[in-house]
Amino acid sequence: MKKTTIAVFITAALMSLTSCSDKNTPSESTVVTTAPPVTETATEPETEAETVPPRKKVEESDYFGKWIPNKIIVDEDVYEYTYMDIDLKYLYQLQINEDGTAEMGHSVPNCEKNSYNWLFISGMIEMNGESDMSVYGSMPYDELILTDGEGIKIYMEHTDEFEELPEIRYETAQDYNGDITFPELSVEKVDISSSEFVGKWECDFYETDGVVFRDEMYDMPLNALFRMELSTDGKAKFLVGGGDEDAIINDYTWELTANGCAVLCEDGESIGILRIKNDTLYLDESNEISHFHKVDEFSHFDWDSLADNASEQ
Repeated sequence: MKKTTIAVFITAALMSLTSCSDKNTPSESTVVTTAPPVTETATEPETEAETVPPRKKVEESDYFGKWIPNKIIVDEDVYEYTYMDIDLKYLYQLQINEDGTAEMGHSVPNCEKNSYNWLFISGMIEMNGESDMSVYGSMPYDELILTDGEGIKIYMEHTDEFEELPEIRYETAQDYNGDITFPELSVEKVDISSSEFVGKWECDFYETDGVVFRDEMYDMPLNALFRMELSTDGKAKFLVGGGDEDAIINDYTWELTANGCAVLCEDGESIGILRIKNDTLYLDESNEISHFHKVDEFSHFDWDSLADNASEQ
């Protein structure tokens, strides 16, 4: 989905609802990225304050080199400096080589690195390792974001050299935390047909940079807010905030890959990975992950009821 479009829609919807209220102060659920200066006469923030930079045009060579984490997200837990008292620079050390190979592992005692062959797919990379396991990476901005498509994301930055964690420091971390295990970042290859992706899907989970929304976002139901329809001709339609008649609609294309995932593209550039597991469709857009369930028809939701509820507060 286009992050700018979604941010603009959510902000506009929230401002619309609060403007219907008899109160002059905004509701506690209203969130804007850039607040207007406080003056005697309050002014509404401009919609442009919610926009985000456009995705960069990524070249294959942008992925070359050594990478180390600066942030790890595991479901709703965010680790920005350390993981289990271990500096992130020692974990998930990734080297992407120009010859189509890559290695990744933890620079801790007795830890072996995994080897991969990687492909450049419409701006993203697919790293394929042993046992039919894959890792996806993308660079929507300057960081490299690795993901498993369900809830683990690793934000990475370039480095000149890797560092080895001294054994004594690893032992100290173990003494304090017990046995240390690291989240396994991989997507298992599945035997799936493109027909299983085709159909209508409604959102029930949305996570962005570790902030999680389940079933609703700011009193708006996710199954009405974010909807997606995939067709047999490789076209994808993303609907934000309504049905066919009043929703903001973004058009994409999608294509099944060899390991059972699908690539979601806009203007020939990959913007996300789609995968199905246990009847749930996972949409991974680097710093955002959404979960969808399939429906025969999109659910009806009375958007006017949100304004009515706001006016009663």
